[in-house]
Formats: sequence, C-alpha cells, structure tokens
Amino acid sequence: MSFHLVDPGALSVSDVERLFELAALAGSGSLLLDKLRGSSVFTVFLEDSTRTRISFEVAARRVGAEVFDFCSHGSSLSKGETFEDTLRNIVSLGADFLIIRHSDGDFFDRLLVDFPLDAHVISGGHGARHHPTQGLLDVFCISKYNSRLDDVSVLILGDVVHSRVARSQVQILKTLGCKDIRLVGPSSFLPDPSKDVLFSSVNTTSSLEEGLSGVDVVSLLRVQRERFSDNENINLDEYVANYGFKRSHAERLKEGAIVIHPQPLNRNLEISDDVVALPCCKFFEQVELGVFMRMACLVWLYNCL
Repeated sequence: MSFHLVDPGALSVSDVERLFELAALAGSGSLLLDKLRGSSVFTVFLEDSTRTRISFEVAARRVGAEVFDFCSHGSSLSKGETFEDTLRNIVSLGADFLIIRHSDGDFFDRLLVDFPLDAHVISGGHGARHHPTQGLLDVFCISKYNSRLDDVSVLILGDVVHSRVARSQVQILKTLGCKDIRLVGPSSFLPDPSKDVLFSSVNTTSSLEEGLSGVDVVSLLRVQRERFSDNENINLDEYVANYGFKRSHAERLKEGAIVIHPQPLNRNLEISDDVVALPCCKFFEQVELGVFMRMACLVWLYNCL
C-alpha cells in the first residue's frame, strides 16, 4: 500500500512529532543514511523550483535512493499525452516515489481518486493550496527556538491569500496546538475567515505595527504576482512602505525572536537587504533543515523504521 503526503491536514500530532524526530536524527548524523537503498525517487515539477527540487534530490540520495528528474520540456506532453498518463508511465518504469509540483491546487484531489498510483506521492507544492514539506520544515525550524509550540506566537506577513506555504504553516501550527497565529498584510492579501475554515481562529490585521507586538516568530511571504488574477494588482511602492520588513521592525522584536522565509527572497520588497544577514533571520538554516525534513518524509512514508 502506498501512503502519500499531500495535505498536511491529514497529519496527526503523533505524525508531525515523528517527522520532527526523524528530521532531528537526519541532522545528527548517519542514522537515516541508506534507509531507502534500492528505491527510486522521481521529481516531476511543472512549476519552477530551486530549493524544493534540489532539496528532495539531496535528501533522496542521502537515504540511498536513486533519483530521476523528469523534465516536461521535450517530453511526450508536447505530443498530447496527458500528465496523468505521464505519471502512470513513470510509475511503470519503477518509481517508488513521485515528488510532484503542479500549478492547480485541486490537482491531487483528482489524481489520487481518479488515477490511483502505486507509488508514494508527495506534493512539492500545488497551486495556492499547500506545500506540506515546506510547512513542516518551517515549523520544525520554529521548534528549534521555541520548546512549546502551543505557547508560541507567530506572525505571517504578506501575501497570505496566494500562499500555499502560509496555508501549510497554519495547518501544522494548529495541529500542534498553536493558539496565537496572526496574519498581517493589505486587505486584498488576507483570507476571509468566514469563507475558509483553516483561518477561522487566526487573528488578521492590516497593521504591521500592531501585529509585531510580542511575537516569537515572523514568517515572511513572497508577493506571488504569478498567481494574481487578471483583475488583481498591487502598488509595490506602497507595499514596501507599509509591509516591507525593515531593520526598524527587526529591532523591535523581543530577544530570541526569529524571522523565517521560504524563499526565494525578493530583497527590498518583502524584506530590506540590510536585514537578511541579521542573526534573527534563519532563511539559510531553513534550507539545511529542509534536507533533513525531506529525508524524514521519505523514510516515514516508506516505513523503513
């Protein structure tokens, strides 16, 4: 039987805690090395990626798997083959894992019901819906600096409504009992809690100054202009003035507070260039933790331990 990692809402508290435990083991040395020797991992990305794709490739090799990268350019998709048939062909070639990134947030709902695959499927991000491994590694990073996640205060700043990362972060934080999640951004970037149950118990405000008060974590988001509808627009100068994270904001943070970002960074848009190197910013540590978390996800799904 194949298990999948697509919706972080399907993870229990014990699931997340086990993944954190495995990620910690991955970071401590060789305990997860070669656990998947003989298995095959295929990365199948229909959207651009740097960290997620390469991170999965590094993670898979560290646990002993063979790694194959599917490139849509030059594939039979250009000849009329459906993406679902492409995936079924890849599984027939011996794939044990499919790491899939897709622009459609509903893609996996259809795929896993209408086209069941005899392989472990992991979302590398789908539409504005979810990015489960990014959410896991972000909260894993938060847990390194905050021993009690049920008592942590997290501010998610920016383009929440278009962000699959934000949705996954909120879902995992809520699973672990976090009670103080704040969303800050212009009103057009904030979800309507009455229409989306995931955000029904979070606090939203358009005031960055208000949202920053007493927080333990600031999670910055990229402005995802590629997901704007035709009638959406934003004045970037106004956005930088009101919501760009600047040194003055970093200096207001309490001792021990951290700033995270899934990257890519748009310097001097969502974050000032002079803030990136401050000790509170954990962006590149997140990248390292991402390899450990993805090693954990592969081993956990394969049920090797």
